Amino acid sequence: MKMTRVLSLALVAAAALAVPVFAAVPGMLDGKSFTVTMKLADGQEVQDTYSFKNGMVESAVGLKQGYPSAPYSTTVEGEKTIVTGELKNEKGDTRTVHATIVGQLMNGTVGVTEGGKAKELTISSKADAPAKT
Repeated sequence: MKMTRVLSLALVAAAALAVPVFAAVPGMLDGKSFTVTMKLADGQEVQDTYSFKNGMVESAVGLKQGYPSAPYSTTVEGEKTIVTGELKNEKGDTRTVHATIVGQLMNGTVGVTEGGKAKELTISSKADAPAKT
């Protein structure tokens, strides 16, 4: 009996310590922007800014290359906010952002498919001041 009770208490304690995963509120990053450094396949680094507004994410570099803003989604895991979004240009090329935000830091990847060729870029940053509305 005592062993069963100890095991039950251990399971309850383990469950209480588990990191909860929650679907986040739409637009939860609205008003924030992050300047990132993208590392390209050839080793070059390019600065970009991801801005969140009205449930949409946009990339400053992407806008210049024909990728308009697109809806984003978030998931919260403990202190982490995971954001995903797929920006698509008129040709059907895509940039899929998958990043983790912890406090003021944004790190992740951007999967780029252009002309049928795919590559993955690494992004990392520190948050800017909140975007002006």
